[in-house]
Amino acid sequence: GVVGPSGSGKTTMLRVLLGSVAPVAGRVERRHGLRIGYVPQVETINWDFPVTVAEVVLMARPQRRLRPRPSVEDRADVARILDRLGIASLADRHIRALSGGQQQRVFIARALLGTPHLLVMDEPTSALTVMETKHLFERIGQLKREGRAVLFISHKMEEIYRIADRIAV
Repeated sequence: GVVGPSGSGKTTMLRVLLGSVAPVAGRVERRHGLRIGYVPQVETINWDFPVTVAEVVLMARPQRRLRPRPSVEDRADVARILDRLGIASLADRHIRALSGGQQQRVFIARALLGTPHLLVMDEPTSALTVMETKHLFERIGQLKREGRAVLFISHKMEEIYRIADRIAV
């Protein structure tokens, strides 16, 4: 877990680690072949973009540049992940029509589609209710038990203590 007050640079550090922002000094080295799934802050999402739940998840297909149209296998993978996260019935709904917890699960599903070695979550509880947060922590625990590494970014110390094995401040 990474914890710090709002505006302290947690998201910027994350973007440097992900390679979307160049470091001011030094360098970031990443193991070749490391697959990373990213769950962004909900504030960075354009909820009016005309896209369904299934289409959002399909955006993460690793081979989408090679095959512009999703295959039957791609669609089956999406259905399996949505079912696992309890949102299979929402596949054809517009993302704007979802609750905060459902939206968060859509982006977790998208991050999981490529079976990442590392799941990076930036302030994932910011739009969630207490119960939705509880369910998210249960899902993160399940992912950790499956052997996935999770990097959880938050400004809430109590969340980091509940979920993280190691903490950076």
